[in-house]
Amino acid sequence: MRLPTALPQIRPGLLNSSQRAQPSIDARHASVPRPVLLLAAGACAVALLLLSACGSRPIVIPELAVAESAVRMADNPSTTENAPAELLAAKNKLLLTREAAARGEEERALQMAQQTALDAQRATVKAQAVRTERAATESRNAARALEAELSRQPVQ
Repeated sequence: MRLPTALPQIRPGLLNSSQRAQPSIDARHASVPRPVLLLAAGACAVALLLLSACGSRPIVIPELAVAESAVRMADNPSTTENAPAELLAAKNKLLLTREAAARGEEERALQMAQQTALDAQRATVKAQAVRTERAATESRNAARALEAELSRQPVQ
């Protein structure tokens, strides 16, 4: 069987309305001057860029700097040893704060920054409390040892 090499010609009158070719953009807007179309397209592009820039621009809040500083100050060997869970919580909240700020969620970033600073301070205070308690225990033990030593020696 041999296939035809030329496609059959279709007369325009035989096409229904859905098969007819749509007029080109230039034909539909022939009454609008080309510079006006280019200006309108440019204005739309600029508007889209401005809108997308506003929505995705990271925000800067002073509380984020305070939170970062608090975590840096808390991140020391003493706190790492004596309050590791509290320090880790502060570091994790700082990451969440940065992510919220990068997404432009100002209210959430502000709240998270404040919580981060408080968590960092809590880690520092807990580490100091553990060190103080350890020093107090050592002082009590030393006082007991001294009392025991004094009770063994005769008074002259």
